[in-house]
Amino acid sequence: ATYTIAVRGDTTGDGAIKINDLILVQSHILGTKMLTGAKLFAGDTSYDGPVKINDLILIQSHILEKGRL
Repeated sequence: ATYTIAVRGDTTGDGAIKINDLILVQSHILGTKMLTGAKLFAGDTSYDGPVKINDLILIQSHILEKGRL
């Protein structure tokens, strides 16, 4: 069996939550680059289903060390 592990907020899959992850979530929200699969799951940091502005804010807070995912 093959398993895919997704870290919440890590939409690039590189093991860290950085500005590139924020940009991917922003692009998804704007509809310019859609997240799919594990990347979509990782982008849903609020655990509510769709990737929305609150997910973007959570990632931004994490990057600025004002919050933890």
